[in-house]
Amino acid sequence: MPENERVLRHLADAYHAAREDRAREAGEPLPTYEDTAFWVRLSALAMFAEALIGNQMSESAGLGPSEEVAERFRSWFGELLDRYNGAGPTSSEEG
Repeated sequence: MPENERVLRHLADAYHAAREDRAREAGEPLPTYEDTAFWVRLSALAMFAEALIGNQMSESAGLGPSEEVAERFRSWFGELLDRYNGAGPTSSEEG
């Protein structure tokens, strides 16, 4: 895959650098790159699926297809990602 098509890699690189900075400032172990890349991948997959089949998923879960449900899901998912933000596997070395 050409480098200019690796959008998720660029997002993961930038987000990982930010996570490492946060961990260093807090004196915490550094997150692994794989953990960050999986976080980015999960986020992208969830939002991609939400855009394609979100209404069907909501209906299947008994929530009904509506923009209000979609907005609540996106808000809930964002909060979930925020809570996980500093968590996850860490590398044993800083560097």
